[in-house]
Amino acid sequence: MAVVIIWTQTRNTEKPLRPLAVLAVLADGTPLPNVEVAFYHTKSVHLGAVHTTKTGPDGSAQLPAEQACGKFFCVAKSTDGNVTQDSVSQDDAGRKARLLFDKPSTIRGHVFDQRGIPAESALVSASFARGPSLAETRVGTDGTFVLRGLSGTLQFLTIRARADGYFCAPFEWNQLSSPDIDLRFVIAPPLRLRVVLPDGRPYPCAVSVKGRPDLAMSTNAKGLITFQHLDPEQRFYVHVHHSSMTFRNDGFAPREEVQLLQLEKPLTLVGRVIDVLGKPAPDVEVRHQHGPRAWIRTKTDGDGRFELPELPAGTTDVFYETPEGQITSDRVKLEDGAAKTNWLIRLRQH
Repeated sequence: MAVVIIWTQTRNTEKPLRPLAVLAVLADGTPLPNVEVAFYHTKSVHLGAVHTTKTGPDGSAQLPAEQACGKFFCVAKSTDGNVTQDSVSQDDAGRKARLLFDKPSTIRGHVFDQRGIPAESALVSASFARGPSLAETRVGTDGTFVLRGLSGTLQFLTIRARADGYFCAPFEWNQLSSPDIDLRFVIAPPLRLRVVLPDGRPYPCAVSVKGRPDLAMSTNAKGLITFQHLDPEQRFYVHVHHSSMTFRNDGFAPREEVQLLQLEKPLTLVGRVIDVLGKPAPDVEVRHQHGPRAWIRTKTDGDGRFELPELPAGTTDVFYETPEGQITSDRVKLEDGAAKTNWLIRLRQH
């Protein structure tokens, strides 16, 4: 079995979208028909392929234009164990990306727990970038594993091991890595969240971990959700969609007890930015990182004034970046249920 990954990207343009095409061929240029090709949107890999097809007699396959909006991973599976990759964007639409299949390679290794005992039956997988899993296998009774169907043309891969109640740091494999990989588990508490509305009622919704498209699921009837296999020494930021609410997103560290994520009415910071001489500072980007998006951004007008929405109540760090790239920050406290106005920030001298 072979796996092919293609990262595709469309750009913001007024031109109509066109199909994204791929061409599967052997190293000598021979087309490969009947290769299964699946396209995964990079922001929703966990939801499965958005389009699956097979290459025709000429080795070509494509993602239809009506679905070709955004970025995609393309996974192709054949019967000879070859693997290759390429990138495609709307700039390339109308031509076929040339995908070369070559001899597959094998990745071997060992997985142990923190006591040095073989982690029998743990699941080991290989992926490219943050795409879907390309190969999976179970650890044997002696702690060994073998991943097959991965070609030497894939020079970089992420190897992960998973087992309930444990965390194993991903191994960034490359062609120069040791022939045998050693992975080690540590005991890791889960990340348990309870998502509620301002009045405390459970909120049924999808929750995802920012930067980890593979970690996304829905809360149960009690608003509870649990994420496993997270690094116990890191904090994780989540995404919870609500059309009119925001929330304080300071990050969550895995631990046994349930942590509360309470949605709240968003507040607005109204203010003015001036330079060191007291003159209005136009085109300064003002931003914060709470709520459902990675950053909430706005810009000052010609008089240095701005309105920054979607803030939670309490103390928030607000960042200011000038057109020249100079960044400063300030801490502002907003009272629950009220907007803060006439906030004045003076840019620092650099």
